[in-house]
Amino acid sequence: MGAGLAAHRLVTLRGPAGVGKTRLAIEFAAGLIARGRDRVWFAPLGTLGSGALLAETVIATLGIKSTLAEPLAALSSYLDEEPSLLILDNCEHIAAPVSEFVSALLEATRNVRVIATSRQPLGVDEEVAVALGGLDTSARGASVELFAAVARRSDPAFRGTGDGEVAEICRLVDGLPLAIELAACRIGALSPLQILEQTRTSIGLLRRAGREPGRTTSLIASIADSYSLCSARERLLWDSLSALAGPFALDDAVQVSGLEAAEVLDLIEALLEKSVLLRADDDQDRRARYRMLYVLRRFGRERLAEDPERESAVLDAHARWFATVAARAEEEWIGPQQQRLVADLEASLPDIRAASEHAIGRGDAATAYRACVVCTPQLWWASGRIDEGRHWVERALRLLSEPSEELLIALLDAESLALAKGDLASADAHLQRAAEVAAAPGVASAGSRARMAFGRAFRHLLLGQFDDAAAVATAGIEHSRTMDPADATPYRLRQVLVYACNGLGDVERGTRSCNELIDLSAAAGETYYRAFAQHVLALYAWRQGELGDARRLSDSAMRSSVWVPNRPENPDALLIAGFIAAADDQTERAATLFGASVGTSTTHIASTALFSETIEERDRLAQRHAQITEVLHPAATLRGYRMTPAQAAEYALQPHPAAGAAVLTARELEVAALIAEGRINKEIAAALTISVRTAEGHVERIRRKLGVRSRVEISTWYVRRSLDGANSAPGSE
Repeated sequence: MGAGLAAHRLVTLRGPAGVGKTRLAIEFAAGLIARGRDRVWFAPLGTLGSGALLAETVIATLGIKSTLAEPLAALSSYLDEEPSLLILDNCEHIAAPVSEFVSALLEATRNVRVIATSRQPLGVDEEVAVALGGLDTSARGASVELFAAVARRSDPAFRGTGDGEVAEICRLVDGLPLAIELAACRIGALSPLQILEQTRTSIGLLRRAGREPGRTTSLIASIADSYSLCSARERLLWDSLSALAGPFALDDAVQVSGLEAAEVLDLIEALLEKSVLLRADDDQDRRARYRMLYVLRRFGRERLAEDPERESAVLDAHARWFATVAARAEEEWIGPQQQRLVADLEASLPDIRAASEHAIGRGDAATAYRACVVCTPQLWWASGRIDEGRHWVERALRLLSEPSEELLIALLDAESLALAKGDLASADAHLQRAAEVAAAPGVASAGSRARMAFGRAFRHLLLGQFDDAAAVATAGIEHSRTMDPADATPYRLRQVLVYACNGLGDVERGTRSCNELIDLSAAAGETYYRAFAQHVLALYAWRQGELGDARRLSDSAMRSSVWVPNRPENPDALLIAGFIAAADDQTERAATLFGASVGTSTTHIASTALFSETIEERDRLAQRHAQITEVLHPAATLRGYRMTPAQAAEYALQPHPAAGAAVLTARELEVAALIAEGRINKEIAAALTISVRTAEGHVERIRRKLGVRSRVEISTWYVRRSLDGANSAPGSE
């Protein structure tokens, strides 16, 4: 803020109630006073009912004697005598009069600067508006520190800064300093866990009588002031948007509120200006998204609850809309828009959960089916949320009792999710019931028969019944030929067929199926299944020693799927990339990828493992894998194991060091051997009959080639090289 004031005479600190605008202004002013710069004046305007006597009020606050004839002239003359800073606190309720007052004051003076605190900009030409956000809400951030400092005033023995509950309280209130202080003040009567539970239920806890005359420390009172400053239509939208659980886009606001898009956009702009809404990060399509702080959302929900009929209508509209958002991902999945659909799902996940809970609670089977079941392949499977998917699909199933295609599909989705977690008993029960439903007249269409084939083939696959899996998948592909080209089932059936071919060691048929997948994908413009086919083809190329093709295919697959890092197929892709790196003598890179493959796996699907079980050299491959991960590079293996799926995918996309790029010369190997024996440069020079300077040059070149910093690391590399039998650098392995 100091840099802003140095260049501008008016800075408005804007933000929602409780964000700390006044505190920041006072702290800045205190710094000026401590350095002996500027006279500082503080004028609180929160209790001023109107702007009619604004100049007179400021004059009275500053203790200046003046006549009522020209109060602004008297104030300007007094402040302009020396460099002065005037803080106008809480301007939002009289923003227009304050704007006129500040404009006139700045025009009449040269030595006056103004800091205004407001929930909205003043709209003055010279204004620099600084939007404030909450404090850092990480486990060791400023939010937790503030909570602890305030809590110790009530309980000097409080030492709960590391408690998960304290950090969660701070996150829940979005790091708002006033909310944190008011919550922490309760520590004398409640535990952090109790404060967290009560804050989740209501913001009534965040209330406390003010200790300063004319100033409230109740966050609820501050929010109520903001609410009262909004127009009736703005309050209507505030209440409706409070039903949203996460960041939202314009179309979300339109659907939930039931208002016309043009009006909603105008109201959103107004609420942004009043700091009721904030801009969230734009999604991958660069569409604007917005968010409402938790305490403002809770306030709106409580206002909405005062009208049960309207509340019910808003929540029903919310559930129907986000069920549509969830289902749309499956219905539009095959095509070039996959990345956008995933971004929509990720951004809307909190609201899809809320919609699912509402629909299930209301017994609304149709909405629950669309919110929980239809989106299974994308929201639960592709994002790696297998356990959560089972939770929602199983609950939605309880609402579907009569034989129908919806019940059949829900059962098959529940079966596939159970199989992915290795729960064969539940999977079999769902599959048996699905067969009974499919046998009912008029239930099974060509599409649901193809899905039924997928469920059966998937079961055979995970039981190791590869011939049966291949046969059922092939029959399902035939059923699917009459399906809508936008349906993803034909792609999924080919995936199962490829897995079965890997289990059978049938590279020719597996290659043919992968190429069919790639052709289908190219025609549709989709990339999800193309990436799967490419990483399997990379496996085949590696097996045949065609490392150039293997690297190209593996890299292409990873680039196509990096936007879905949690999908269950990715650990397989990482393992394949590890095999390729090992074949290139990049053993440290291979170890990292091997570790990441294990650490990011969430299901029982493993195409590569199935394939490796059938090849003749499986024992040699297992031995090589163990040597790389356990003997040569255990630290790299552990580093890979600890990677998140996104980190692992990014690592796999890093450029491959050229194989053998850091190979040492014969002389450098001799020097490295002597270093491994513990020889210093003088001893190395004597042993090799070279000068000490030449020895030093060899050591420095070895360090650069190996990408290491110490003689100990050179020694370690040499010992590992001796075990590995290869002359390759840690950085290129």
